[in-house]
Amino acid sequence: MLKIAHRGAKGYAPENTLFAFQKAIDLGCDAIELDVHLSLEGELVVIHDEKINRTTNGTGFVNQLLTKELKTFLIDEKHEIPTLKEILDITDRKCIVNI
Repeated sequence: MLKIAHRGAKGYAPENTLFAFQKAIDLGCDAIELDVHLSLEGELVVIHDEKINRTTNGTGFVNQLLTKELKTFLIDEKHEIPTLKEILDITDRKCIVNI
């Protein structure tokens, strides 16, 4: 049986943050599950909803904001919205990534 961290280690950190995914890896997950959306310039960012309203201190649609703008809105007042590249960099093939 695989241990899959849905949106990271949500019991330890806010969903879909670098910290949540790193914690899941540290806890020995076999896989992480995440959702991606395209920013205005076409970069894949890791966020479940098409709008940033629920999980960040900002408002608006992901696809109407540049990545640098998305990075200014925080999850739980301290975590940036990660890019898919940032997540893949920390997984470094240590686990399966389900997108």
